[in-house]
Amino acid sequence: MKALIHIGMPKAGSSSIQEFLKINREVLSSRGIRYAPFNPDFGSQYELAATGLAGAGKGIRDGTARQVLGLNSAEDEAAYVARYRAFLDAGLAEWREDLFVGSSEHIQPWLARSETIAALDIFLRNRFDAVRYVVYLRPQADTLLSSYSERIRRGETLDFETHLQGRLKALNLNQIVKLWETAVGADRLDARL
Repeated sequence: MKALIHIGMPKAGSSSIQEFLKINREVLSSRGIRYAPFNPDFGSQYELAATGLAGAGKGIRDGTARQVLGLNSAEDEAAYVARYRAFLDAGLAEWREDLFVGSSEHIQPWLARSETIAALDIFLRNRFDAVRYVVYLRPQADTLLSSYSERIRRGETLDFETHLQGRLKALNLNQIVKLWETAVGADRLDARL
């Protein structure tokens, strides 16, 4: 089985992609595509990003995600990744589709270093015949405005300049793509607008 992993960028349609995969799961399966989130209640497949972190000896720094996943300690995180590993391995022994598709907007921000990307890639390459990655890029100005608007709607009161300064590193799409190309190879990364 081959794998295609969607590296969800913030404000670039990741939730829409995940919702499409979720509601079309049976049709996709009938066409040879396996979408198998560890927890179908979540849109993002946290387990993919968590596996990359664990493989590099890192922990989840996102307090909200740890709370959502019920991970209160490093041991909880290790157990979560072990459960996912067992889930995936059991599935791979039974699934008959040709392609596994995964999607998580937590991959890009959590795996922001070459060693964490490589750890996820090694985990996946040890299980799949071939692994490819796809990332959809949205123009930076659109991303910046959308993320600021979302923060204001959620009740935050920061000014735009403060938001901009906090987001500048995340807006360097060239740097993000080059990091992934270096870690997994340009031939296995599809960057699309």
